[in-house]
Amino acid sequence: METSVAVWRELNGVIGRYIRGLVLDGLVVGTLASLGLWAAHVPYPLLLGLFAGLANAVPFVGPLLSAAAAGLVVVLTPGLGLAGLGRVVLLFLAIKVLDDTIIQPFTIGRSVHLHPALLLSSVVVGNHALGVLGMVVAVPVATVLQETARLLLEHRRVLARRDSRPHPERLLV
Repeated sequence: METSVAVWRELNGVIGRYIRGLVLDGLVVGTLASLGLWAAHVPYPLLLGLFAGLANAVPFVGPLLSAAAAGLVVVLTPGLGLAGLGRVVLLFLAIKVLDDTIIQPFTIGRSVHLHPALLLSSVVVGNHALGVLGMVVAVPVATVLQETARLLLEHRRVLARRDSRPHPERLLV
């Protein structure tokens, strides 16, 4: 009973930290997208940046959707042309690379204590197992499994230490 309460408490904290990390990641990506779109003179940079930050919660698909939305705005805006579209594609490609290599490991990976390689591989495995839904739930599931295993091993070590101590009542017999 004591172990299950400890596991539940830890998992509750892990999920909370994951959601906070995901929100922070979205804020950083949205801010970068807004600033980059503003610098490229794309209309509605704040709205498109907000969409980019929100859509970033869905791995792979979200960044593509936000880049497509910004590209559509560029195509429909007179005077920006193909050069503007090229700037938007490069901007979102740079944001994606930064997000995968620097931002996510710091915001999400550190908040849930997952190694960056484990974070990325869990998303790939989730994609193969359940598609887009699998990518969304992959990091929380990997974190839950990692924390559950850690807590159970820690509990086992405590029990092993307790059993290895000499018991005075056994020596008196």
